[in-house]
Amino acid sequence: MGWLWPTAVEEEDEELTYTRGIVAVHEAGHIRACDVYGIPYSEVHVSVTRTRWTGRLEYEGYVRTADNYQGQEMQYAAMCLAGKEAEALWLMDKYGWRKGKAYSFAEDHARADMQNAQFLVDRGGIYQAEKLARRLVESHWSRITRLAGQL
Repeated sequence: MGWLWPTAVEEEDEELTYTRGIVAVHEAGHIRACDVYGIPYSEVHVSVTRTRWTGRLEYEGYVRTADNYQGQEMQYAAMCLAGKEAEALWLMDKYGWRKGKAYSFAEDHARADMQNAQFLVDRGGIYQAEKLARRLVESHWSRITRLAGQL
């Protein structure tokens, strides 16, 4: 008999569905920003599973974009932040979360995205990038939610 490795549990549960929705809408925010700003992307990945062994949720999501952002730093920064904005709006819209709580939760999941945005623009520019991302997500909300349902 070989080693017993953790395997994914196939059954859906409320927490799994909830988490999958959050990850999918986050990545859909990035994808929509890529489409609007003409940023090429080659791969979208959304994975949420629960292991049998530990019962813990394992989740991962990313959109692989081109690294050539020369002259489009602000658009790339807004694209990095669009996932966080979409996630926060999803939590407020679908689950009735207060704005502060939704943004705090979304920022915890978007630390790498926020660091990437800060790398692209200076301190003052990050506020402009957040405004761009927020406006984009709000104006394309129905498309983002439809896309998230397909991921």
